[in-house]
Amino acid sequence: MINRIVTIFIVALFLCGCAGNVDDIQGYEKIESKNVVKAEIPFVELGVRDLLRVPMEITIDPVKDVFLVADDGYNEIIRVIDRESGALIDSFGTRGDGLGYLNYPRAILGPTQQTPDSIYVLEGFENKINVYNEEYDFVRQISIEWEGLFNSAKRISDRKIILSTSGGPSLVAFFDLDTEKLSYPSNQPLFPVPFDIAPIPEAALPEFFASKIAYNQQKDELYLAAEEIDVLQKYKPDGILIERFRGPDNFVPRGVLTPEGYFARIENSFTQVYCYPMEVIGDKLVVGYSGLGPNMDTPEDNSWENGNRLFIYDLDGLEKFHEIVMEDVIFTSGCVSAESEQKIYLIDVNPDKDGADIIEVDIGGFL
Repeated sequence: MINRIVTIFIVALFLCGCAGNVDDIQGYEKIESKNVVKAEIPFVELGVRDLLRVPMEITIDPVKDVFLVADDGYNEIIRVIDRESGALIDSFGTRGDGLGYLNYPRAILGPTQQTPDSIYVLEGFENKINVYNEEYDFVRQISIEWEGLFNSAKRISDRKIILSTSGGPSLVAFFDLDTEKLSYPSNQPLFPVPFDIAPIPEAALPEFFASKIAYNQQKDELYLAAEEIDVLQKYKPDGILIERFRGPDNFVPRGVLTPEGYFARIENSFTQVYCYPMEVIGDKLVVGYSGLGPNMDTPEDNSWENGNRLFIYDLDGLEKFHEIVMEDVIFTSGCVSAESEQKIYLIDVNPDKDGADIIEVDIGGFL
């Protein structure tokens, strides 16, 4: 491992706001605290850039103490990497169509101490779950009948998970791994953002607002962050909205509804991406904020803006958080926590460097 000490600016910010209307599409007022604290905090690069190409998701196998990384750059999509040495131990999940194959995994649920023999990989476009055993052999496939695409998944308990989707009948759904049945919140949150925040045509909302999801077992709360607009929301599992806050950029998409019912963005959509990785650790919600991507229309300006920020929210009130800027790091949607160690792990895809790396951040000082 390569230890690096990075200067991090921790900005104590407070957001407050009320819902706006279509004429006031910002919707929320942003207030910055005058207290700015400069501090130093270490983070560690695992040093696996020669092993990762296009990593999208990451989790920890607590039984074998390894990382499981979904990497779109390999035919064996799931990479098994030792947490301590950074060595590649194994790979599985062959790319292809049909039973036992993967194409676009959107979530990995590692084994637990209760069920150490089961790893679940959720396929994004085909609404299926591939099940693997502790030796990483394919065991069986679970097909799920619902509209829309898988976007992310978290465990609620050992045998129950929660899914977020885009284009489906509900923003979230629960899935029982024993019965292999779906259920929905009694008050279905159809979309993560209401009409009064962004003037998006109603028919386009399910397709547009795909969200990342996190869950806090102690408080029994769901946290949702839209991938293409900086909005963070807190729900009860029954679908009742508790809190909603705009992110720091207050980006609102513009576009028109096509005859096919899809939202055609006026901007280059790749330049407006907020691929939030999220994890609950202790009494905090840690959000890796990817910000804006490079403008592919101007290759000479291949810079990533605001793609290196961590936000640590207080679960008792999302208006209270710390903003941490990490130099030379660009996050993707992958993030996992090791709560007993008070650490989180993020995927760094800085385009100025070859390959991608896993970044370890000790956030114990904020918990």
